[in-house]
Amino acid sequence: MATKSGAQPGHQSEIAELLTNRLADLPGLRVGKTFGHPAFSVGSKVFAFVYRRGVVLKLPRETIDGLLDRKGYAPFKMGGRVMKEWMEVRRDDPSAYEVDIDLFRQAAAFVSYPEGQRSRCPKKTTTKTRTRKG
Repeated sequence: MATKSGAQPGHQSEIAELLTNRLADLPGLRVGKTFGHPAFSVGSKVFAFVYRRGVVLKLPRETIDGLLDRKGYAPFKMGGRVMKEWMEVRRDDPSAYEVDIDLFRQAAAFVSYPEGQRSRCPKKTTTKTRTRKG
C-alpha cells in the first residue's frame, strides 16, 4: 500500500541504504534528512534526497537537459514550480539506481564547488543507464 507521498513502504529506506553503501567513500559525505526524507550532503550542501518513489539530484543545468529525454529522468517540481538545477530520477526497483551512481557522484562534486564557480564543474551528460523499452 502506498503512503501519502506515493512511496511504497520500505522503498525509500532501500534506496537510502543502497546509496549510503555505494557512496560511502565520498569525502565529507553526510547522511541525514531533508524535508523528512533521507538526504545526502557533502559538507552542508545537499546533493541528493530520496523523495516519494524517486531520488532528487542537484546537477548542472546542461547535464539535466541532456538526460530529460531518457526514461526515468524528469525535472523536479515542487509546488508546481520547476526547481533550477534539480532533477528527479525514478526507477522501478531500488537496486536499479546502481546504473546512476556516477550521476550521484557528479552531483556531490557539483555542490562541492562554490556557487560562483560551479560553471567550472565538469558537465558529464552521459551515463551507463540501460535503455528500457515499454
